[in-house]
Amino acid sequence: MNVLFVIDRESDQSKLAPLTADALVGDHFAPLVRSDGTRALGETGLLTLTFSEPPTQAELFGQTLAWLRAAPTVKNPGDDAGWAPSLKGAYLNAAWASATETLTRELVGSSEGAPGLMLTLARPPVLRNTLELRVREPLGEEERRALLQADPTRVLNDPNLPGDWVLWKKVVDPGDEDPRRAYMRWTKPPARSASGMDCMVPFRRSGATRSSRSDTSARSRRQRARSTSQATRSRLVPR
Repeated sequence: MNVLFVIDRESDQSKLAPLTADALVGDHFAPLVRSDGTRALGETGLLTLTFSEPPTQAELFGQTLAWLRAAPTVKNPGDDAGWAPSLKGAYLNAAWASATETLTRELVGSSEGAPGLMLTLARPPVLRNTLELRVREPLGEEERRALLQADPTRVLNDPNLPGDWVLWKKVVDPGDEDPRRAYMRWTKPPARSASGMDCMVPFRRSGATRSSRSDTSARSRRQRARSTSQATRSRLVPR
């Protein structure tokens, strides 16, 4: 069973997480297996409960109902002295849902070959783990063969998109790994730039930086990036 707790004023209660949960069964409270997504009622989220046996109805506080009890996890005496969550509501049988739209073949920009390139998507935000970033690269036969042997989906050839479109990988920090074909995605934009994607693009060939689909001159010298992603209407942005 899921219980959605909507918090009126969020606060950091992580030291008291996760919540403990019990159900009244017969004449005693029995502990439940639970997953606490609220950080001890510090933020809005789901509390998922698993019952080994159904709760029984009993009269408490003048009402005959089935009763659940939730409490913080106290590691040291007195840790819960200031625990006073501000609840706006609690709702049974809740589930997370999102309205999403899949966008494909979005041209996001071109590279001059310098590292630290930042690109902004047209329809932020992007859902976690849905961004597919491909870059058009002038591959030789050996390099194309090596990429396809490692992963048959690594290089895409589409009759409507001339050239070899290489799938790039998302990394935590391109500086910690081989920077070729690596990009970062940020949920919050850095202070130095607008939101977008931060790419390490140390290509051997250079070209003018462009984001326009119409400029196709010197195509072999220009590295272009396209993405496939799923977007929502909230204001989280990728980088």
